Amino acid sequence: TQQRADDEMQEQLEIHDDLVKSVYQHSVSTLNLVSEFIAIKGSHLSDEISRELTLANVNRVESLALLEQCLYYQNEVLLADLNKYTNIISSRLLKQATGGQESISTINQVAAQPLPIEQASPLAIAIYELLENAIRHAFEGAVGANYIQISFGPASANNADYQLTIQDNGVGIPPNIDPMSAQTPGLAVVAAMNERLGGELSVTTGTGTIVSITFPRTLT
Repeated sequence: TQQRADDEMQEQLEIHDDLVKSVYQHSVSTLNLVSEFIAIKGSHLSDEISRELTLANVNRVESLALLEQCLYYQNEVLLADLNKYTNIISSRLLKQATGGQESISTINQVAAQPLPIEQASPLAIAIYELLENAIRHAFEGAVGANYIQISFGPASANNADYQLTIQDNGVGIPPNIDPMSAQTPGLAVVAAMNERLGGELSVTTGTGTIVSITFPRTLT
């Protein structure tokens, strides 16, 4: 009967939801264990630079755990809501920051368009790295209203590519520093994520900094 078919469908949906929740909890637990392991190893390092780098890696792992809150299944495909992730990560980073961060506004213009996890994961890492770097360094000595704008959506009218752009009105990258050098490890991570997406990375600096990743909608 139709009622029996509806009941079976509802039962299957509930089983599916339970499975998704179980996978989510397992993934978060695993990431938290990795984060704890890195933190323990880092606490035994003797020099300050190594400890700082270890803490940065702990924060990166924790940011991936936060992405797990933004995942869901649709038509048997695992998707991510990067608009929600951007809100979560920007709020978290601003709360963790020290010194005048209450004067920084974040403008979330990430399209509310779900992305397959294969694209969303490297993008989430790039978003975290660029936001963390801007909040820590972009506004040192800056005055007035400060902002970071995060945009994501189709790069052109034909929708062939996506584009992520993070822009701030801060002090810019010092002219004696190459953005892709070892002096800027955050951007090196972004460059690696761009390569994973098969995209093109652009860094423009002057009055503020603009970083863009343009990549094809379909991974090859």
